[in-house]
Amino acid sequence: ERHRWKSGTRITEGDWSFGEGYAHDIMGNLNAGAAGWIDWNMLLDDAGGPNHVGNVCDSPLMASVTDQELHVHPQYFFLGHFSKYVWPRSKCLASSMSGTPSCSEQRIYGTCTAQDGLQGVALKRPDGAIVVVMLNAANLSVTFKLLL
Repeated sequence: ERHRWKSGTRITEGDWSFGEGYAHDIMGNLNAGAAGWIDWNMLLDDAGGPNHVGNVCDSPLMASVTDQELHVHPQYFFLGHFSKYVWPRSKCLASSMSGTPSCSEQRIYGTCTAQDGLQGVALKRPDGAIVVVMLNAANLSVTFKLLL
């Protein structure tokens, strides 16, 4: 996955677009009826492993065994929005976006672009609270209204 990093990205901070890609995938999965989302690699070493096929992966947390450092990547913070507000047994509510770009082309996992515009997922938690997680993938400010 690191071959997809933007030029100049370092292991210490990771690539912001990977965090956006995580949120995009999680929202898409939940809106399509998934009951949850599991990250394949939450913590990897600074070489992107270990993994079963020997490819170099990225993850929310990267550990440098040599330097005894933990590098927090953008995916970690994006996952935090979901894990803080979306509780187990939350139920996805029907929601839609209008007046924003929407990309329907097939892309590799974990990617989104400005073509994806404003995205969101609405859920009802077991305590009755309604939560909405939004992602602005556009490269500009977006004003929106939330109608319940």
